[in-house]
Amino acid sequence: MSFDLKPHRLSGTIQHYAWGAKGEQALIARLLKITPENDKPYAELWIGAHPKAPSHLIYQGKSYSLDTILSKYPRLVLGEEVVDKFGITLPFLLKILSAQEPLSIQVHPDKQQARLLNQYDPQNYPDSNHKPEIALVLDELECLAGFRPANELRMLLSDYPAIASVLSGHEFIDISDDRQFVRELWQHSLTTFQNQPLIIDQTLKDLARQQNNDSAIDDANVQFFLQMQRQGHAPDFGLLLILFLQYWHLYKSDALFIPAGVLHAYIRGNIVECMTNSDNVIRAGLTTKFKDYQALATVTNPEAQPSIVLPRIHNGKKTYQIAAEEFRLAEIELNEKKYLTINRGEVRIILVLEGEIRISWAGGEELYTSGESILLPAALDKVKISTKHSARFCMVEVEGN
Repeated sequence: MSFDLKPHRLSGTIQHYAWGAKGEQALIARLLKITPENDKPYAELWIGAHPKAPSHLIYQGKSYSLDTILSKYPRLVLGEEVVDKFGITLPFLLKILSAQEPLSIQVHPDKQQARLLNQYDPQNYPDSNHKPEIALVLDELECLAGFRPANELRMLLSDYPAIASVLSGHEFIDISDDRQFVRELWQHSLTTFQNQPLIIDQTLKDLARQQNNDSAIDDANVQFFLQMQRQGHAPDFGLLLILFLQYWHLYKSDALFIPAGVLHAYIRGNIVECMTNSDNVIRAGLTTKFKDYQALATVTNPEAQPSIVLPRIHNGKKTYQIAAEEFRLAEIELNEKKYLTINRGEVRIILVLEGEIRISWAGGEELYTSGESILLPAALDKVKISTKHSARFCMVEVEGN
């Protein structure tokens, strides 16, 4: 029997990581209209076909994981071009991420690095795929991402000579080439921490004691460093990196692209996150999770930077294009006078963020409300998306088609 060519509701998987939002702050619980359990964090909602946590759908009265459906009906669901290019897999993964506490400072490998890490240590790197990602802000987001400009780092070492001293002296400040300066700072920082972690720890404690009584600190990195140091995270390489990375404060509909090699950490806020179908992470600090400093040294590119992605806007649709052929993310706002028409040809996933949408196709129509996610199979003929009042949703499709 052929797969039903209609929109299919997807049931995503909630990840209860310790840093997730709890109680009244639990955005994921509110969207899914469930009562959050006491003191239980609601960190991420995964929507896709990743083997770690595939979404499910109801087909012929039974619940099937999305990866099972793809294996049975690949060309109907994914489309000819996606199967030919990426194989029998959904090439992207969509998430809602809701952080109440900081995540690990982390970095993602490129394709070649991911394959080598998977061969070298499949237990800690079960994915052989790279993980470029884009974060679309739902309300606000604070995060660290990419090294600060060289002039800011020089000023930091000048203002806090204890840090420069423990990192083999003041010679960093005298390097005139900005790129070389940042590379040397990164390499010496990692080497010093690996060889003398307690010295780094003591230096950071001394710095914290010097600054704790200063109410006039206007450097967001130093403020965050002091906050984390008070919480007892030392000794931790992540505490030192807080001082070196750019501090971002983003707002609704801002989008940040994080390519391979960029150290980053989400601190707090709510985002829609889209990435390749991967969970490939190398951690540097701020949490107790597994850290691999050899991989960190190989994968981190201190010259690589995140970037703000400005959308292409057309008729209420904001399309965020990045350098990743596996996906393209769009945010759409509709009212009673606007609608969106989608033609067949490629797989799409929709996530309703606000309001209620109506999806109409040749075989019928259905209503979907905030928190629901929908699979649009590639072979489904033209569909129309509309609303009676107002609605906001995001849609992911494959960029490489």
